[in-house]
Amino acid sequence: MSDRSPISTSADWDALIASLASEPKAAALGASAGGPARGVLAAPVAIARWLAQCDARLATRTSLSLLVIGAEKLDAVDGGRWYQLLPALLGRALSVDVTLVGDRLNVQFDSPLVANAPAQPARMHVGRLASYLEIEKAPAVDFAFLFHPGFQKHRGWLEDGSLAQLAACAVPVIAVSYEADECEIERWVVGCHGFASVEAPVLNPFYVDFSDGTSKVHWGRALWQFWPAPAAAGQAVDIERLAALDRLGEMVLHSIELKQPVMGSYGTALVARASDGATRRLVYIFDEYFLDPEDHSLLMLQSGVLRTIGTLSAAEVAAFPAFESELARAVWAADIKSRHLLQRYERSIDGASLRRAARNMHAELEDKVERLFGQP
Repeated sequence: MSDRSPISTSADWDALIASLASEPKAAALGASAGGPARGVLAAPVAIARWLAQCDARLATRTSLSLLVIGAEKLDAVDGGRWYQLLPALLGRALSVDVTLVGDRLNVQFDSPLVANAPAQPARMHVGRLASYLEIEKAPAVDFAFLFHPGFQKHRGWLEDGSLAQLAACAVPVIAVSYEADECEIERWVVGCHGFASVEAPVLNPFYVDFSDGTSKVHWGRALWQFWPAPAAAGQAVDIERLAALDRLGEMVLHSIELKQPVMGSYGTALVARASDGATRRLVYIFDEYFLDPEDHSLLMLQSGVLRTIGTLSAAEVAAFPAFESELARAVWAADIKSRHLLQRYERSIDGASLRRAARNMHAELEDKVERLFGQP
């Protein structure tokens, strides 16, 4: 039997909201089909999309129990009442029980649609996952979701063992990233902590776009499952690989802080063509810097001309991961920038500035969430 549920058949946000608004209990969504409606639906829609594509037992379920970890605002709006539209989204009769857990959980964040929200709120636990698991030793939930955990910088759930404890209770854990490329970064981090993960995320077309000129922020876009890898039991955290990823984050923020040009994906192999038609194979490092892998020269692009500024060792060039992931190539490029190019910038790495930039990015996202609902 084909799936004719709204989450599977709607072509876009407008069609999805119109389908939901045809039911009396969600009619108010039709009168607010822009930001507020998309905002209150963002989390339940992302979950519904993953369930429709990945839950092998969905067709036989009569109930659904969910744990949302690290909940803050958008995944906790109106007391989590909008998760009760999951049955309508999935086209199935289901009883839905939701628990929201987060040390930044805003239990009073309401949308303009709060008066029309479903009656049943989510349970709330203001605190970390570890403190919740001290109360609920073996939570009886069908799935756990983490919306945008930011594992690259926020690894508390991995370091304190709470996610491993949850997974040991046979609870499937699904994380949500802004895009497939961020998913790769977060998979790198959980892999360093002994988790395996799916190789390709579920891409949800019903995301909320908070992008700006410098970053792509698609809230609810890429959903991916991870679990403890049996082969990794007892192994130490891979500190070296984590440090390499941290270095990439530092190099990217450094370039953003200095408003450096971005000419492509870091570590990308390309062919440059001169005005006379001559070609040259290069690897893009960062900003205005390139590598010629043939003669190992480091090059800087100035006024349209490539100028040699140094050379790499044969071992450094041989370490270029040509046949690995885009992320692996970017990590390699960040290492080259940190060891060979930083001294050429007018301002070097400033730890305080980088931390401030990261905090500002989170604060800007919080502001965008509030503006989505018309709040100052």
